[in-house]
Amino acid sequence: MNIFIMSISILSLLLIFHELGHLAMAKSSDMLVEEFAIGLGPKVFSRKFGETLYSIRMIPLGGFNQISGMDKGDESGARSFQSKSYLSRVLVIASGSAMNFIAAIAFLFLSNIMSDVSFLKSVLGAIQQFLFFINMIISNVVQMFIGKATADATGPLGMINVTSQVMVMGPIVLLKFMGILSVNLGIFNLLPIPCLDGGQIVMLVIEAVRGKPLKQKLLDGLQYCGMAVIGMAMIWTTGKDILKILNY
Repeated sequence: MNIFIMSISILSLLLIFHELGHLAMAKSSDMLVEEFAIGLGPKVFSRKFGETLYSIRMIPLGGFNQISGMDKGDESGARSFQSKSYLSRVLVIASGSAMNFIAAIAFLFLSNIMSDVSFLKSVLGAIQQFLFFINMIISNVVQMFIGKATADATGPLGMINVTSQVMVMGPIVLLKFMGILSVNLGIFNLLPIPCLDGGQIVMLVIEAVRGKPLKQKLLDGLQYCGMAVIGMAMIWTTGKDILKILNY
């Protein structure tokens, strides 16, 4: 049970890094961040620092940023998301994955330095490993999309199971595994699916080219379709994970 809880904590940590990236860039772009939450569901604890409410939620997985004007229809105010330039909005959305990439390099660096590698070699090795994993993961995704490789995705249950197995191999292996997971999370969120960061960036680019936003009904429809695709993928991968665990 302790290993299971620690596995969830590790996955949650990577998701929190992602949200911290959004938070940092939103604040540096002078956007009003109304709430930064760790976890999902009902509030367990909350406290306001400055203009932002920081909260801990009941379900210990991920988190979110509530940025003023992020939702259409709530666009008033000079510090709202919608009032900022296209570049600022794209940077805020992309910063979550950017933070995951930075975290990945940090995890890989720590795994190298713990292996008695010199500081400089640890830094260079971490960057080299990061680029290798980026190339490998993107290549695998492209191969799946063009039909040259079978989809062998793992869902949350499978990730927790694999993480629990890696944890017993020691901190060096665990840190390297966390680096790979962080790269995966960053790339996944940049996929051009409407409910993901990558999909939002695509919508912003289209809006910039057109000179006006897409109709709200179309945006809502695309969001629902994206959520349906992600939902079906989660159900499919979870089913596969259960069969793997049961050795079917």
